[in-house]
Amino acid sequence: MSDLKLSVNDGRVRMSNANIQLVLNAEGKADSLIFHGQELLENLKGEKADPDAQHTFYCDYHVKGKTVNIKPNKLVVIEDGTDRIHVAYIDDVSQLGVAYHFILPAKDDAIYSYVKAWNNTQSMIKVDEFRTVYRLNHDLFYLGKNHERIGYQPTSAHMISGSRIQDETYELDDGSLYSNSKIYSKYDYAGYFKENDFWGQFGHEYGFWFIPANRSYYDGGPLNQDLLLHYDGLILNYMASSHLGKDQFKIPVGWSKVYGPWCLYLNEGKNKIKDAQIRAKKEQANWPYQWVNETGYFNEAVTIKGKIKINQQLPKDQLQLVLSQACSNNDFLKVQDGYSFDAVTNKQGDFVLEKVRPGNYVVYVYSIGGEIVGTYKLADKQVTGESIQDWGTLNWRIKETKTIWQIGESTHTTAGFKFSDQLRNYIWQDSVPANYDFEIGAADNDWYYLQNDHGVWKITFSGQFSEKSSKDYELILAFAGETQKDMQDKKGITVRVAVNDREAQVKSFVNDKAAYRSALRSGSYGLMKVKIARDSLKPNSENTIRISTNGYLLYDTLLLTEAD
Repeated sequence: MSDLKLSVNDGRVRMSNANIQLVLNAEGKADSLIFHGQELLENLKGEKADPDAQHTFYCDYHVKGKTVNIKPNKLVVIEDGTDRIHVAYIDDVSQLGVAYHFILPAKDDAIYSYVKAWNNTQSMIKVDEFRTVYRLNHDLFYLGKNHERIGYQPTSAHMISGSRIQDETYELDDGSLYSNSKIYSKYDYAGYFKENDFWGQFGHEYGFWFIPANRSYYDGGPLNQDLLLHYDGLILNYMASSHLGKDQFKIPVGWSKVYGPWCLYLNEGKNKIKDAQIRAKKEQANWPYQWVNETGYFNEAVTIKGKIKINQQLPKDQLQLVLSQACSNNDFLKVQDGYSFDAVTNKQGDFVLEKVRPGNYVVYVYSIGGEIVGTYKLADKQVTGESIQDWGTLNWRIKETKTIWQIGESTHTTAGFKFSDQLRNYIWQDSVPANYDFEIGAADNDWYYLQNDHGVWKITFSGQFSEKSSKDYELILAFAGETQKDMQDKKGITVRVAVNDREAQVKSFVNDKAAYRSALRSGSYGLMKVKIARDSLKPNSENTIRISTNGYLLYDTLLLTEAD
């Protein structure tokens, strides 16, 4: 006999099994969540200026800087059976159409949910954020956990009692209780989707965990990162945003997409984190969920195998492969309208992509280590409904040049540089030296992850150049991120490079909004290539390169090569 019960009255839904009772109001927000007899949604708190300060389980999006909650005009009971209850709150009148689904299985400690969204107009819609939000009783859920860290979370009331630095970033007398300095920011608990099998809030008795099961619907590839949780017992699910290297979501005409389903898992006891980890592995194994019957969802997944060679040779370093449905932009991090899948090759260039959604993709590749900079389009590929596809060998053609020297390695991140391995925090961007001298031959980990606008960084090197060659040189600066100084500024960021005290190039970048949001490893990838005439360098004496900026530069690698 099923333990499921459902009642619907004037848009209000009450669904329950033996372990969970969830009550949703006509707006699709939760009024009550009882787990094993305990109410988890009492005493909800938020910022005073937040209209949803006492709301939870809501779905909203940002347009022109303003928050828009979905406005359901329909409530549909999709399933009321012995195995599960499934309801959907549907807004099919607003510009952004949204169907917000809730599923409660029988005899389980979890609720499933997903969102189907579509452009409900005949013109492009510009959205800054699109998310679901879960606010919990901070008295019960005061510790946050993601892949990078575990820590106490303050209430917003306590946070704003400190000295404000910027957007939800405050210096507190007891700040080190909540972060790794006296400065606490909501961005401290951001993270990379690729690395986070689950995230959530917990306390002495209970845990509430967000388990995405499969992260391909977030799109953006392996460098996609966003807010995951923070103060006030909040758990966040950013389906799209313009944070941390991404762009405003420009939704094309005719677009629709299914996000999820994800699992909202509740537990109790001493081993809540380990238990959540086990549940996350179970959800991943069960993906794609066969119980989902939704147009736009895929119930059959494809395994793709293949090999990548570089100029018909085995690669010297491992490679990052990204499949992206690049419908509106060739930079996969900034693509938010489709799905993406990624894999890292082994040392022989072999790769396996698992649980891929059938469709048309652009295949991108970049190096994880070594001297090859940039992101390259490798191929256009169609993934069919076959269970296994063998792509054979894909050849990546590159121009080979002679490297004179290199600082760091090409990874699209700041990996290997000083502070890149620290926990996110606002302090690091000003912990680097203002003026910095680096002599080629020093250890790479003497170089810092970031340069700010306080001074000039100088690279010194002696001429070890072949007098037989007549080629000029090229200085390549590969940036893992480029962030303007002021969050409120709209001017972007400028980089200046001088070679032997003569200005060689000035280049501007669009603000990626990453460094001032505590990003330590990456924002938006960018390249600056500076042509250097052969006679500009001194073959037998000291040469200098000076770099300055009016913002923040996150470094990937720097190379001096012979020009091709």
